Amino acid sequence: MNEELKSLVELQKLDVQAYELRAQVEKQKKSLTGASSRQKEAQAALDDLVREHAGKQAFLHQLEARHAEEQDKARKWEKRLNDLKKSAEFAALQRELDGVRITMEEISAEMKATRERLEEIVPEIEAARARLEEAGQAVSTEQSGLDQGVRDLEIKLAAFTAGSEALRKKVSQEMLRNYDFIRTRIKGGVAIVPLVNKRCAGCSMNISPLLYNRVVKGATTERCPSCQRFIYLPEDAPPA
Repeated sequence: MNEELKSLVELQKLDVQAYELRAQVEKQKKSLTGASSRQKEAQAALDDLVREHAGKQAFLHQLEARHAEEQDKARKWEKRLNDLKKSAEFAALQRELDGVRITMEEISAEMKATRERLEEIVPEIEAARARLEEAGQAVSTEQSGLDQGVRDLEIKLAAFTAGSEALRKKVSQEMLRNYDFIRTRIKGGVAIVPLVNKRCAGCSMNISPLLYNRVVKGATTERCPSCQRFIYLPEDAPPA
């Protein structure tokens, strides 16, 4: 294997490590996104309960006002009943009074149900606030971990970049263009692979004897006819 190809192999090692580190950071970011989603869900749940509590309070005030109106109406009609002497008028007013009393009973039932729900909502709001606080702490913890992970990554990437730039100077521009093109086209960014049992380790294609011999000699840089990756024979490969 010629020196240029050796440099390319070392360059790829650095590039693959950088690729894997970037993948780890993306995974961490997705984890943070999950925690942020849980925080948003907890906030939405709390907001719903607070709105429900406010709505029930307003509704209760309306019910109390309606009940008071009906109660005043009932008192007035009860007083009028005592003054009426004609049976026809008395019966008509009695029916009206009975209707008011039924309405009051219905309003009272609604008031009771509303008060009960208000009593239930209070501990639910407290529990929702606790869940929101817990979710917020999880986001803060993961954010701190992510920040530290990013800082560590930046330090490692800086070292990889410096080493990569030094190695790229040892490789021809044409080979670098081909190398970069293959890395962007192939998943995982592997552009140079060894031969294993006369097969390309990238696509498993059998290499012809003529091409294999050229790879063994190492005088030229060869590529797999199938996947177009650069191919080489490892120095510790057993003799053919």
